[in-house]
Amino acid sequence: MKTAIVNPQCLVGRRSLQPTALVNKIAIAQYIPLPTGLKGLHKMLKSYIKQIIVTRKEFDARLATEQSRVAALENNLLHTRQALDEGLSAISPSLTACWGALEALSKDHIRVCRALELTYALQQESHLLRLCSQLASKSVNLIFDVGANTGQYARSLLEHGYGGRIVSFEPLSSAYEQLTVSCQEFSQWEVAERFALGETRAETQLNVSDNSYSSSILEMLPAHLEAAPDSHYVGQETVKVLPLDDVAGQHSKDGDVLFIKLDVQGFEKQVLTGGRGTLSQAVGLQTELSIVPLYAGQALLPEMIGFIAKSGFYLWDVIPGFSDPATGKLLQVDGIFFRENVG
Repeated sequence: MKTAIVNPQCLVGRRSLQPTALVNKIAIAQYIPLPTGLKGLHKMLKSYIKQIIVTRKEFDARLATEQSRVAALENNLLHTRQALDEGLSAISPSLTACWGALEALSKDHIRVCRALELTYALQQESHLLRLCSQLASKSVNLIFDVGANTGQYARSLLEHGYGGRIVSFEPLSSAYEQLTVSCQEFSQWEVAERFALGETRAETQLNVSDNSYSSSILEMLPAHLEAAPDSHYVGQETVKVLPLDDVAGQHSKDGDVLFIKLDVQGFEKQVLTGGRGTLSQAVGLQTELSIVPLYAGQALLPEMIGFIAKSGFYLWDVIPGFSDPATGKLLQVDGIFFRENVG
């Protein structure tokens, strides 16, 4: 079979065209004689098919390898899951027992804490009732509550049966604001002007503690901070200082039977020194007594007992106070003093 070779000059409308280099290239590229073109195409297709076959074989081999790896991983996961299930089944009774023991321990802990809280509350209740009884036995009808903070002491006494008057003194501004509100619930409870009590008239800096009630004119020592970290100082306030003798007459009258309570964070001796005249008129006194130094320059328990004894008072009762929660060591107590020949 013969195949005609197309003449480039007769490609369009059988009109004669002048062959150019471009036309010749197109003709050569697009109108290759059929036998030659088919052979080349056939070879090219065979080459492509071979490549496809090789690629497919490589792909199948890699796929088989990955499938084997996935199967191995699945098998390992299955064995691991079975081992975990067996392990959990084995330890489940132990875990249940441990959980039960923890729950029982937690309940015991809660019961112990509640028992301790109740014991402490009962002790405080007992101390308050005993103090009220002591005040009644001495016919006390006026209490100077020095270092009142927000009024915890006065409120406790009034709620436990004390029926006399109470005058509270507090220098810390934030506590004083609360104190002036609290006192309005009781007609026999009044609050003096805001100032600190001390040995002489002065103006000084009051160190403000984070917990409010540990605020003091004196520097706090490490023993206090270690036992009560929330007592650290967070600021200062300028306060006026007056001797108790200068203000006592404004809040007392003839016939009053006076009892003085001090909670002034290490400043007890200075307050009593500035109130010698007032102290001489009192029948009793309650004050904090530090066993170890908690504030710089404060007088400790032996010195304070001696100082108070010189004014004619005897130690009547002791109430446990501030202690170190880590060691249980008692750091401070409240001493209650009365004159022997009164009541």
